[in-house]
Amino acid sequence: MKVPCFRTSPARAAAAAALATAALGAAVPSIVHAAPAAPGDRSLVAVLQNTSSVRLTLAEAETEVVEGEWTTEPPRVIKNGGSGRFGSMSDGDKTGTEATIVYRTKYGAVEVHWEQTWKKQNQLITCDAPAELRCDVSTTGTTEKRAAIALSNA
Repeated sequence: MKVPCFRTSPARAAAAAALATAALGAAVPSIVHAAPAAPGDRSLVAVLQNTSSVRLTLAEAETEVVEGEWTTEPPRVIKNGGSGRFGSMSDGDKTGTEATIVYRTKYGAVEVHWEQTWKKQNQLITCDAPAELRCDVSTTGTTEKRAAIALSNA
């Protein structure tokens, strides 16, 4: 069986391609014409590494985003030897994000707090722990802040 061979000019092929692209764009506008998702102006992503001998249990009533919204909610439990990831971002143009996460331990509360404001150059990220534990924070970035939080026995 012979398959018919069609011949077209380069101009005709280009016109057909343009027509197909336009038709696809009209049928699927969210894919073809969508602008990239605009993240908030300020964000923080943190990983809490728990090398201590205690389990961390989220105190949900004391954990909140004051400004902005969660991008990754904190895990309910971080076992000893485990890690947890969480973060937030601003929810508008030229705004910031601020949040507090509280975990309970047998020694007391471990509190992580951050403030990524639009106006301040010095951004605040803290971790407070009971005397039996040690909490160290290291950060990188400015508007898209990354934090590594290490919790260990004191």
